[in-house]
Amino acid sequence: EAGYLVEELEDWPGQPDIRAGDVIVAIGEEQLIGLSEAKMEEEFGKHFENGALTIVGPMELLQKMPLEHVRRATNRLLRPWKDGDRTSVGSVGSILVTSPAGIPRGKR
Repeated sequence: EAGYLVEELEDWPGQPDIRAGDVIVAIGEEQLIGLSEAKMEEEFGKHFENGALTIVGPMELLQKMPLEHVRRATNRLLRPWKDGDRTSVGSVGSILVTSPAGIPRGKR
């Protein structure tokens, strides 16, 4: 329900900022939160490419947060991308992380 669970990664090409157990909550301009498994697979496949914007968070932290908080934080991170200001988002993508207090913040 919260996104696409990363179960394992290939050694090549690898993903330095993504680990097994992370959840991809958005790819490209699309949130994966709350989608059916079939729709999530469709959206993920549509936007999967080298350098695609991804918003990722560790599952153990995301499970402690209300889904609506994750959705709002993801929307904030996607806003510049959707508005066409792709320079403020970064070229590789963003990672959703939480502070020790559990408040989402973006990291590029």
